[in-house]
Amino acid sequence: MHPPPDPTPRAPGAGATGEPGEAIEVVALGPDDLASANACIARIWGTPPGRGLVDPTTFRAYLLAGEPLLGAYRAGRAHDPAALLGVSVGFVGTHPGGVHVHSHATGIDPDHQHRGIGRALKVAQREWALARGITEIRWTFDPLIARNAYFNLTRLGAVGAVYHADLYGTMTDPVNAGDATDRVEARWDLTGPVGHPEPDLSTLAAAGAEVILSTDGEVWRDARRAPILLAAVPADVVALRATDPAAARAWRQAARDAIGEAMALGYRAVGATRDGWWVLAEGDPR
Repeated sequence: MHPPPDPTPRAPGAGATGEPGEAIEVVALGPDDLASANACIARIWGTPPGRGLVDPTTFRAYLLAGEPLLGAYRAGRAHDPAALLGVSVGFVGTHPGGVHVHSHATGIDPDHQHRGIGRALKVAQREWALARGITEIRWTFDPLIARNAYFNLTRLGAVGAVYHADLYGTMTDPVNAGDATDRVEARWDLTGPVGHPEPDLSTLAAAGAEVILSTDGEVWRDARRAPILLAAVPADVVALRATDPAAARAWRQAARDAIGEAMALGYRAVGATRDGWWVLAEGDPR
């Protein structure tokens, strides 16, 4: 008998998953915006300017190639460096049978999270892609960061399709340092609606969903016969890394063993709750 999902809410960490709270506008970045965009990314990831996820030279190359570089500003202050609240950096990629936008990095200034800015950036990225006949956006995210799973899988409605173990190798920024860089590849079908309701754990449990990763970090491999699987991750793994690195590393391995192995068997992540429960279904629903 596997443990039922615990519906008791756990406090989610900060993130761009809240409802809109201030008027913003999202615009394409130009040459004069690159320095402030790079500084914004450095603030978000805690890296020195020019040494973040996207360096200034790469920024300029993306701009020259016409890639989707977007900035979220306070309304009426587009291209004002002091009003830049978030940045999204992407490029066009290919996969067997088609093309997609690969969203390399989307981040919100730490002082302006929980205000819907992240969603506004992703919707603008969606519009950019559709205007060019592109119907899919892909990106990767850390499966242990509960707020990102909720945002990507539920608020946007993307599907978690592939689990990549230690995809980027060692990273030294404050967010990722000291941990393996496991990532789930999200695939967002732009032909459908944006987002769907938050999964109801009680309803799923009553329908026969099985827990493969419980809130205490225990993996239940023999549960992988059910059509719906549930996996819990910590409410705030970034804080856990700081206070108990060994526990954070144990969660990394547990998620790899549970979510990663389930995806290798053909399950896909189709939703997540605010408090850290993943929902995986057999096959690709898209």
